Amino acid sequence: MLFAIALLIIVITFTVQNPDDIEIQYYFGINWHGPLAIIIVLSLVAGILIGVLGGFAKNLQLRMKYAR
Repeated sequence: MLFAIALLIIVITFTVQNPDDIEIQYYFGINWHGPLAIIIVLSLVAGILIGVLGGFAKNLQLRMKYAR
């Protein structure tokens, strides 16, 4: 719980100190304009999801191996 509160305070202060908009350029000429904090949070969430899915796949693989 204490870790979540500390993380929330860090995210809020980061957002307040970096209100500038940035431009992200994707493939095929797609551009997005938005706050830096949103890009950082989306990158963090994507990394967490990739890690969780990779761990889940490995866990499932080990369960199938030891079930035999």
